[in-house]
Amino acid sequence: MGFTCPLQHISSFHYKADYDKEFGENEIDHVFVGQFDGVIKPNKDEIDDWRFISIEELSDDVHKHPQKFTPWFKKALPKVVKFVTSRLQEVAKTKNQHTHR
Repeated sequence: MGFTCPLQHISSFHYKADYDKEFGENEIDHVFVGQFDGVIKPNKDEIDDWRFISIEELSDDVHKHPQKFTPWFKKALPKVVKFVTSRLQEVAKTKNQHTHR
């Protein structure tokens, strides 16, 4: 995506997906999360299209159209949602504590 940022490892998991009798995947995947607040400059040789959407929109799209997403992505997304939700709750709690002092 044309940027770098610090990453935090949040999960690892094993998955196996058979696409047909000959092809499939059998992998251990690692899930990392990072935050970047700058300008995105994707390499056109690596990415055809991209867009920003909320986690809610993404989760809804995965639920309604699972065929559009890879097996590993569908397994990793709930882990990312849980991590991000937890972080947002921590931030809200910290702000709330500072407000009531």
